[in-house]
Amino acid sequence: MNYYTYVLRSFKNNDIYIGSTANLNKRVRLHNLGKVKSTKGYRPWHLLEYKKFDSRSEALKYEKFLKLHQQKEILKKKYNGQVAKWQGGSLSRFVSASGGIQIVDPRFLYNRVLRPNGRVAKR
Repeated sequence: MNYYTYVLRSFKNNDIYIGSTANLNKRVRLHNLGKVKSTKGYRPWHLLEYKKFDSRSEALKYEKFLKLHQQKEILKKKYNGQVAKWQGGSLSRFVSASGGIQIVDPRFLYNRVLRPNGRVAKR
């Protein structure tokens, strides 16, 4: 099974969030639906980058590494200004089950599900 470490950025306050998961699409959707307590107040979120691992322990180890103050500052500098505050037409990237990237307006996903085939379906 694959595991992912991912980096999100808030459209609301440009904050960076780092996490890990086995299902990247589902986890990003949960962040944007407000189902994750620590990120609920800062949605919508934009997926900046992710890295795939073969084991959960590797993903967690990399997540902890990225959460070090120095690494988080490097990420902030790397993405400084790349994602502006939420403006109606801004788009977000979501990884489809096939590994490709799909561009979707995050507001569109609040009441929809990203299917494994990469298509968006109404909930």
